[in-house]
Amino acid sequence: VDMVGMIFQPYDNGQYSVMTKVYRGFSVPGISMEDPNNPVLKSFGDMDGAAISFKTDGIGDGINDFLDDTIVFASFAASKTRPNEGQPMLGSPDDETGTSFWIGTQMPNLTGGQFGLEYNHGSKYWRPFTYGEDTMIGSKMAVRGNAYEAYWTQPLIKDVFSMQIRYTYLDYDYTGSNAFFGYAGTPYSMSEAIGYGIDPVETAQDLRVYFRYRY
Repeated sequence: VDMVGMIFQPYDNGQYSVMTKVYRGFSVPGISMEDPNNPVLKSFGDMDGAAISFKTDGIGDGINDFLDDTIVFASFAASKTRPNEGQPMLGSPDDETGTSFWIGTQMPNLTGGQFGLEYNHGSKYWRPFTYGEDTMIGSKMAVRGNAYEAYWTQPLIKDVFSMQIRYTYLDYDYTGSNAFFGYAGTPYSMSEAIGYGIDPVETAQDLRVYFRYRY
């Protein structure tokens, strides 16, 4: 895959910021099932993506310590398939647009750490490039459905040694989240998948605790 993109930050005053990006992935791959006895990896077309994000690092100006140390963010993104002729992308021969939104907050707690809450939702044809996910259940940002996340981060030795407890719950509306760009990425609803004899993953959970030392 070749990719070209641009990141542009139209506004940042140290407290409030806006970030935008746009990109195109060329010759994105998928498994061709034209010959079921000889599946091959091939290009299915190109994929466009764009996003805009807003973040406030502190709410208001000196109202109280809690709001000063609270972070709130929101993001909206879209993806669009551009399939090659005769090579359906995500199971469709047409250009298909998917969307996603993501909101979250990080708030100080009584132990001197931070408590975070996040929620994101992806539509039927939503398809980002998020293969760097580090959980066993896959990318929450790629979910076609709803993702809920809560975490508590606690510094143990200033900003050198810390720990975190994180819980993530994914509730899928459609199959194919973060699959390759051919047939495997086809978005079937849960009932459609069961009707086709597929055993879909309907929900997934991840609970992790880490201790991190920075040097």
